[in-house]
Amino acid sequence: MVEISATEPQSQKYRRTRLFVLTLGFSRKAVRLLVLRSSTRIWAELHEKAFRRLGGSVRIVVLDNLREGVLTPDIYEPTLNPLYRDLLAHYGAVAMPCRVRDPDRKGKV
Repeated sequence: MVEISATEPQSQKYRRTRLFVLTLGFSRKAVRLLVLRSSTRIWAELHEKAFRRLGGSVRIVVLDNLREGVLTPDIYEPTLNPLYRDLLAHYGAVAMPCRVRDPDRKGKV
């Protein structure tokens, strides 16, 4: 997720928001969603919304090592947040977290 500033419509004050981006690797079709907070529950909801907008899910999710998705980064057996792991299992997807400090392996944005 990327942090950006946006104006809140009611108060006209700037708030820090986060931009969630899910991009399909082959077609480059993307879903971008803004949120005010970030948590494991919100992270799972963002994936559900993105899958609904795309009309289905993917088999493999390549993700950065955000704390909302990955508890312990590891090349062979990363520990995922239980809620996120269950969401991916529901959709039949597998998570492949990127290696730490290896930007060439990150997902498409």
